[in-house]
Parts: sequence; C-alpha cells; structure tokens
Amino acid sequence: MDFREHQDRAKRNSRIIWFLYILLLSISSLLIGWTFIVGLNLAELYQSGYEQYSFGQKFSASNSHAFDSEQIQILLSFSAIAFIVQASTTAFGFFKKSDGHKVAVAFNARLLDENSANSLAE
Repeated sequence: MDFREHQDRAKRNSRIIWFLYILLLSISSLLIGWTFIVGLNLAELYQSGYEQYSFGQKFSASNSHAFDSEQIQILLSFSAIAFIVQASTTAFGFFKKSDGHKVAVAFNARLLDENSANSLAE
C-alpha cells in the first residue's frame, strides 16, 4: 500500500469518526434535555400534596409528562442549546489546542525544503 492509499484510508476513517462523534453529541444532547425536563417535572411533584406517592411513582409520572406536546418543545430547545455548547467546546478544543508542529516533533520529523531534500523518498 502506497502513501496515497494510506492517506485515503485515513481520510475515510476520519470522516467515520467525525460522524460517530456528532451522533454521540446528538444523543448526549437529547439525554441532557430529557434529564432537565424530567428533573423539572420531578421538582414539581415534590410540592405539598404529593407526599403519598413513592419516588418511583413520581419519576414515572414526570417521565410520562415529559413527552407532552408543550414539553417536547422545551426538551428540543434545551437539547439544541446543549448541542451548541458541546459543539462549541469541541471546536474550541480542536482549533485552539491542535498543533501540527507538536505532532511532527513527537515523531522526530524535520522540516524539508528544496535545498535540504537529498532524495525523492525524503
């Protein structure tokens, strides 16, 4: 396998990893939104008048109430905010902290120019 084939395989694998990462961000954002909505509903059920119910009953009721039409909009809104925050921190970390020079130094690379290249393989 030559260099170009390795490069093509690395690009394909990078696309797969990015797709899976965005899928993971989407799932985690939805779970954050769901946790937020269920938590708000559970807090409402801890008001006076609901003392006779167990935690399981309160959790079940708040979970079923989380999928009402008005609560779905709140869930999706909060999930979108969570996705934007996660994607922003990913982009900040990727663009601000990634440095190709550090990677090259870690692999003992050296800078080549037209005058210093001794052979075509170099």
